[in-house]
Amino acid sequence: MVAIGRGLLCQPRVLLCDEIALGLAPKVIREIYAALPEITAAGTAMILVKQDVSLGRTASDRLYCMLEGRFTLQGRSAGIDRDAIAAACLEPPMQWIDALIQGVLLGGMCAQYALGMALMFGVMRIVNITHGDLVILLALTGISVSGWLGAGPVAVLLVLVPLAAFIGWSLPKVVLNKVVGADPLPSLIATFGLSIALQNLMLTLWSADTRTLPGGGIESQSIEIVGIFLGVLPIIVLIVAVLLTGGLDGLLRFTRFGRALRAASADVEAASLTGINPQRVYASATAIAVGILGFAAVFQSLRSTVAPTDGPFQLIYAFEAVIIGGMGSIWGAFIGAMMLGVSQAIGFRINPGFGILAGHLVFLAILALRPQGIMGNRSRSTCAGRPVRGRLR
Repeated sequence: MVAIGRGLLCQPRVLLCDEIALGLAPKVIREIYAALPEITAAGTAMILVKQDVSLGRTASDRLYCMLEGRFTLQGRSAGIDRDAIAAACLEPPMQWIDALIQGVLLGGMCAQYALGMALMFGVMRIVNITHGDLVILLALTGISVSGWLGAGPVAVLLVLVPLAAFIGWSLPKVVLNKVVGADPLPSLIATFGLSIALQNLMLTLWSADTRTLPGGGIESQSIEIVGIFLGVLPIIVLIVAVLLTGGLDGLLRFTRFGRALRAASADVEAASLTGINPQRVYASATAIAVGILGFAAVFQSLRSTVAPTDGPFQLIYAFEAVIIGGMGSIWGAFIGAMMLGVSQAIGFRINPGFGILAGHLVFLAILALRPQGIMGNRSRSTCAGRPVRGRLR
């Protein structure tokens, strides 16, 4: 409603609204569509761009369906039913196949949020409430760098990932080393306060306006496979997510650093006696976790708009993916992200206001039926499954 109000301030003759109901509660959606006739009656023509046209059809005078750049259906909305719209776009089975594929691609974005959380919360047992705010901070920084220097997405990525790693390396030295211990509450409180500070800092520097990173057209490119259009950018996001997941899992399983991290996560004091420097290990692990968020920040700002208050949403997705997949499992977090993406895509296809809720319902169902997660095991005793003993000094 605020975005529509801003658009009406300049008294336009035509107002274009793209997916105005996406992710909103059904009550809010109904209120928005109830206000549309008043706007058009005041002399402003409105163009609604939507994938789900159930409500848009009832609120509009004319309806146009496009496929592959051509009109497949057009006419007065009152004379067009849902069956005609479905026939003009995709056959019913293809609609659900398309939703499944788009959900997997969306899961690639969720996986990049979740990997850092899987390392910090799932393995290190550190509750980092600033996780989502760091994504938004890096995204807004990247957008500003792009505006100042005219840099493209690749150049921004090369700047953000080292910057994110440095922020992650500094975080334990400034905050986390003083609060890490068997009790997760101190780290939760400390990072919660830091989250609030970061949000206010971003509001001061960038205001509450939404921003996006220009991608040179890659964000709108797509390829067609058997009648289903796949975005080039989501495919790249998914490929990067798979590579990051495999790399992080291999790092933890097969390297000396991974063994040192698991040992320090299990018992700081015992790890110190074996010659491991827990502070250095935790700083390196946090640098890796936040460095991965540099990738997520670039792709998030390419795919959609970002605002300073968006951080908690990314935190929730990351947390849910880790819990669904199982604590301590990197590939489990990836699978959890896929489940969230698919459930949200199918939910959006059922009802535009149901998509986000569908993901939360899947999370609650997994939590109730299998609290240890998809790839978790209650009976298995691993270093990654025990609370941290001792305190970093």
